[in-house]
Amino acid sequence: MAEETTTPGTWSAESMVYSDALDAITIDKIRSATIIASYTGTMQKAVATAPALGSYSELLPDDMRCNKRTFTRNGQTVTVTLGYCAFKDDTATYKMKVMPKSVSLLAHRRFKNISDEERMLAQEYLSGGTDATVVYHNTDAEKLEFADSEPKDSPDIWEETTLRKLVEKYTPNSTAVRFARKGIKTLPGEKIEWEETKITGTLPSTSGIGEEDSPRGDYPGGHKWTLKSIEATSIAPDEWGNKRYNVVTMWVADEYPEEKGK
Repeated sequence: MAEETTTPGTWSAESMVYSDALDAITIDKIRSATIIASYTGTMQKAVATAPALGSYSELLPDDMRCNKRTFTRNGQTVTVTLGYCAFKDDTATYKMKVMPKSVSLLAHRRFKNISDEERMLAQEYLSGGTDATVVYHNTDAEKLEFADSEPKDSPDIWEETTLRKLVEKYTPNSTAVRFARKGIKTLPGEKIEWEETKITGTLPSTSGIGEEDSPRGDYPGGHKWTLKSIEATSIAPDEWGNKRYNVVTMWVADEYPEEKGK
C-alpha cells in the first residue's frame, strides 16, 4: 500500500489593516476632519506614498495637520483613512511693562468722575483763563452755562461775571478746579503695556490695530485696552516641515483705570 502524504497549505492575505498616529501633540478637539482615499497596489507602497503624519492638506485650513492614518487592504486595493485636527499653539508667555507718564489734569484717574461744572471751569483755567477773566453767565439755564462774549440772542438773561465768581457759586470745593487755578496742567500717571509671545503655525490677523481690544492671559483688570501692535517672525519649521512663526502681540492700557463695579 502506497504511503499517503500531505502537502502543507499556502497562506494568502486577503485583507490587512495598518495604522499609525502622533501621540505627543496638543490638539484642538473641537475641530477635526477625515479624508478617505484609495490606492491600487501593495500595503507597503500605500503607506510610503500616503500623506505623512504632521502634513497638511490643501483641502483644509493651514493649521490642520494629519495626526492619524489607517490603511485597510482588500485584494489589490488599499483604502486609507486620514484623520486631521488643528494643532494647538505652544503655550504663550506674557510680560507687563509699566512706565511713568505725565497725564493731563482732566484725563487723570483722580478726576475721572468730576461734575460737568468742575470740568468746564477747570478747562477754562487750563486754557489760559484767570480769576479775573470776564465771562457771561446764563442766569436762566438749569445747569452752568457761560460764554466768553455776550451772546446777542436774549441779552437780558446773560449776566457779566468772572470765572472766580462762578467757581465760588458752583464748585467752591473742587480739587480739580483748585489745581487748574494754580496752573497745574498735568499729574503723574503710568503707561501699561501687556505683551504676549507665542509660537504658532499660522500668521495672525492684522485687523483691529489701534482699536479697543481685550488682551489674552492674566492681564491686570480695571483698564480699557487698545491693540497696539502685532509682530510675526518666521522661524525654523517643525519636525514635519510645517511653517512656524514667533508672534508678539502688544496691548496698551488707557491712562486711567475704571472704577470697580463699572
